[in-house]
Amino acid sequence: MRANINYDNDYRFEFLGQSLLLLPEHALLWTNKNILLISDIHLGKATHFRKSGIPIPSGIHDQDLIQLDKLLEKYAVEKLIFLGDLFHSMYNREWEIFDKWLATHSETEFHLILGNHDILPLSIYTSSSIKVHKNTYVENPFIFSHIPMKKEELDPDLYNIAGHIHPSIRLMGKGKQNIALPCFYFGSYQAVLPAFGVFTGKYPIIPSQTSRIFAVANNKIISI
Repeated sequence: MRANINYDNDYRFEFLGQSLLLLPEHALLWTNKNILLISDIHLGKATHFRKSGIPIPSGIHDQDLIQLDKLLEKYAVEKLIFLGDLFHSMYNREWEIFDKWLATHSETEFHLILGNHDILPLSIYTSSSIKVHKNTYVENPFIFSHIPMKKEELDPDLYNIAGHIHPSIRLMGKGKQNIALPCFYFGSYQAVLPAFGVFTGKYPIIPSQTSRIFAVANNKIISI
């Protein structure tokens, strides 16, 4: 049974007749379907960099799995959809750690939409409990993808939710201070989620007049 949930730091966004919770953990909870959406964890990236001679601390991705544990315990979702770039590159032992982690959450259905960094042999994914989708996955009224889709590619009845970009918004202070904050972007036909992984970068986006931006700051969601 789900424990009492404190939603103080979450942002409830009513959109297309659906109730979405934007989470400061850089995740989105679709409450109507009890689905958690995560993008761009890039597990295995630290080991990949160390093999290239770049001194990245071991265990950096443990924080990502701990955060996922907390979200799954808090919200007890039925389904978790990874919007690509789950694993950063070639096979390394961090996949084995992740595979064991998956086994501890047998009550959750896992889906992966393959990203440009998800280059492991398909057999590795399918030998785990993850259901793999090559390009898109549809749950009306949304179509999920890794790379944001072009408007002309979309069914007009579906709204695209994607990742890949690692969006951030730059805010300026009165004293010319500025800071780039990870953000959720909602445009006229697609949304982009912030990167979930600790070991990821940020890409500044320029909002349009019709877009909605929600920044993550001090463990809270702020509507810009």
